[in-house]
Amino acid sequence: MFNQFLNYIRKVDQFGVVFQPKIKYCTNEYKTTVGGIMSIILYGLSLGYLIYSFVQYGQGSILPKITTIQAKADQQSISFENEIMSFKLRPGQDNQINPFDPTALILVPLVLPFLNSEIPDSQYLNSEQIQFQGNTISVKNLKLYYGNPQEDEMEQIIAFVGCKQEQIPPPFVCANDTLKNKFFTQSSNAMIATTQVNQFNTDKRSLEQVGKEQVLAIVDDSTYFQTTNLNIQESSVDTGFLLESTQQFVYATDYYLTSQQINQQYFRNTFYYDAYLVFQLRIGKLKYYQTIQYPKISEILADAGSIASTILLLSYFVILCNQTLLESQSLDDIISIYYPSYKELQIKKTFYGQIQEVIYKGKKQDLEQFKLYHKELKDKAEKKLTILNQVYEISRLQFLVQNILKSKEQFRLSHKIGIKLKQFDISKQINEENLNGNQIIPQSNLNNSVSKLVIIDSQSDSLQNLQKQQQQNTIEESNDENQLNDEDFEILIQPQELEE
Repeated sequence: MFNQFLNYIRKVDQFGVVFQPKIKYCTNEYKTTVGGIMSIILYGLSLGYLIYSFVQYGQGSILPKITTIQAKADQQSISFENEIMSFKLRPGQDNQINPFDPTALILVPLVLPFLNSEIPDSQYLNSEQIQFQGNTISVKNLKLYYGNPQEDEMEQIIAFVGCKQEQIPPPFVCANDTLKNKFFTQSSNAMIATTQVNQFNTDKRSLEQVGKEQVLAIVDDSTYFQTTNLNIQESSVDTGFLLESTQQFVYATDYYLTSQQINQQYFRNTFYYDAYLVFQLRIGKLKYYQTIQYPKISEILADAGSIASTILLLSYFVILCNQTLLESQSLDDIISIYYPSYKELQIKKTFYGQIQEVIYKGKKQDLEQFKLYHKELKDKAEKKLTILNQVYEISRLQFLVQNILKSKEQFRLSHKIGIKLKQFDISKQINEENLNGNQIIPQSNLNNSVSKLVIIDSQSDSLQNLQKQQQQNTIEESNDENQLNDEDFEILIQPQELEE
C-alpha cells in the first residue's frame, strides 16, 4: 500500500527530466553555423524591438487610447479663471487711433452676467474681469452654468459701447467728439476677437490653450451681435504605470457661433447707450466625455512579446533545416561505419543539398550512377535507424549465438557474468556482533588462486545455501575462464578517429 502511494506521488511530479543520449561523444545536440547566425539575428531583433518599445514608452511617443462620446447634459457649469476672450484693433494703413487708450477711451468693454435672461445692475468696469494691455482688452474670471435647480441660469455678455464719462471711474477718460468722429471715419475699422479654448496635449499630458480668431467690422450705425455656444468636455486621463491612476479635467474644447447685424436702437433700449459689438457666452446643451488611457508596462511587454513571437516563427524553418542536416549527417555516419572508404569521397553539394560532383581518390565519379547508389545506401541506413530494425537485428544476433552455444542455461547465467571491479584493500576490524548470527565459511577457488567468503544464513536450509554456492562458483569460474577485465568495457567503442 505504501509503495502504491509513493508511485502515485511520483506520477504527479511536474519536475521530471528525460535522459537524452549524446549523438556523439562531445554533444547531445546537433547545432550548425547557420542556426547560430539565425539565432543571433532573430533574438537580436526581438531584444532590439523590446528596447525600442521601452525607449518610445519612456519618451511618451506611444499614442494613448482615446475614446470620445457626446451626450445631452441636464446641467453643466464651468469657471474660467484665465483669459476666455481677448480683443484688439486690426492694424491698417489709416487706422492709427487706439479706441482702448485709457486716457482717451472711445470703446468701453462691458461685462455683465445674464441671469435668467435678465441683465442685473453691475459695475461698469470690473478690474477683476477686464484688463487693458496696450491696444488689447482681455476678459477673464467668468462663470457659466445652467440646469441646477438651486441656482439661476447664468450666461455672460461682453459688449463694446460708446464711452460716457459719467459711467466710468477715474483714472479712465473718454475721448472728445472730434477724436470719436475721426475714429469712425477711418476706412477699415476692424477688431480681432480671439476665443480661448483648451485641448489636452497627449505628449505633455496637460491642458493647453488654443486661440481661435475672427475678424469683425466696427460700424457706427449698427451693432454686431454674436452668440458663442461653448462645448464642454470632461476628460478622464489614466496615466498609471501598472495600475490605474486617473485625473479628471473639465474644460471648453470648442464652440459654435450664431451672429447677426442689429440696429443700434435695440441695444439702446437694453443698455441705454450705443453698442457696437455684443458677445453672448453660454454653455451648449451637449457634453463630451473623453477617456484617455496611456499604455501600461504590461501592454508594452505584451506588444513586444507578440512581435518577438512573430519574428521567432522563422526559427521553425531553422529547426527544420537543422533537422534535415542532422538526418543527412546521421545517415552519412551510418554509411561510414559499414563503408570506411565513404569518408574519402569528396561530395560537392548545392545550397539546397543537391549533389553536383563526386571525386574519389582524385577521380571524378559518374554522377547519375553515384546518385542511384547513394540513394540505395541512404534507404538502408534509414531502415537501420528505426527502432524496429534495431530490435530485429539484436534478435537475429541472439538466435545466432544461441544456435552456436546450444544451451539456454548459459544465456541465463550470462545475466550474472561481468567484469570484476578492482580491489582496494582497507584494513579494518569486523565486529562479529554486526553479522547478526551469520557464519563465514572459507571456500577455495577451482583455479586455486583466491579464497572467497560465502555467507550462509544460520536460519536457512543448508541444502539451498549449497545450491546457491555452487551456482555462484559456476558463474565465477566462467568469469575467470573468460578472463574479463577493464579493457573489455571499451573494446567495441567506436574509436575517436572514426568518430571524427
